[in-house]
Amino acid sequence: MVLLFGALGWCMVRLDWQRPPLLLGLVLGHIAESNFFISTKIYGASWLAHPGVIVIIVLILAALLYPMFQAWQKRHQQDGESLDEGPVAPTERTEEVTPGSRAIFSVFSFALVLVFIYVLAEAFFGFGVETEQAALFPIMIGIPGLALSLVAFGKELTLTHRVVQIEEGEPVEPSVARRRMVMGIGWVMGFFVFIWLLGFTTASLVATFSYLKFGAGEKWPITVVLTFFAWVFFYGIFDYMLHLPFPPGVLFTWLGMD
Repeated sequence: MVLLFGALGWCMVRLDWQRPPLLLGLVLGHIAESNFFISTKIYGASWLAHPGVIVIIVLILAALLYPMFQAWQKRHQQDGESLDEGPVAPTERTEEVTPGSRAIFSVFSFALVLVFIYVLAEAFFGFGVETEQAALFPIMIGIPGLALSLVAFGKELTLTHRVVQIEEGEPVEPSVARRRMVMGIGWVMGFFVFIWLLGFTTASLVATFSYLKFGAGEKWPITVVLTFFAWVFFYGIFDYMLHLPFPPGVLFTWLGMD
């Protein structure tokens, strides 16, 4: 899973697609579908009027609208600075998109179109025929997903110019980039070892501390504070709230402490 989604994440970086929604879907998708099924089974559609659900809907709308406000605020601020201080060094440039690059950029969005078509076809003509309620969540996700992926596919298929951020500082040497890649793979594999030995919750504590102190070379205060908040986040979300059944670490099993 790590290799698959790591490769997918790398492609999304290259194609300038956002990665956090992918991570949220991977971690919380099954939980959201199970609870959606339970809610509709018990309450029908009336669960949408519950106060907690309304709060979540408001937060979703805020998350969608806030980036638009940020972009408008950034443009307004840049216009004001350019008028007050004269020309400033550009932080981005516009470059032409060749037909070959345009085809590459549109492949990912077209793949998403095919995925959502498959999901909706299964929901309407596959398993949804026998179990209508099981098809509600795929339909609820699939219809807006298909619409948005079609918009993205049409936009990237007709893209002629794209905005590229101008990187500051000296370019990274290939040898340095390779060394960083090897170190990153090593830390990921080390995290697997920590999970296997200590279990997920404890491993999040040890791995975070180890990386911050020995990998990133952070000072003790920031290492301790960030490690504490990272552990509270992992424990609070996955263990205390969601009660995810992570297997115990084999080290505790060997010691008879599980």
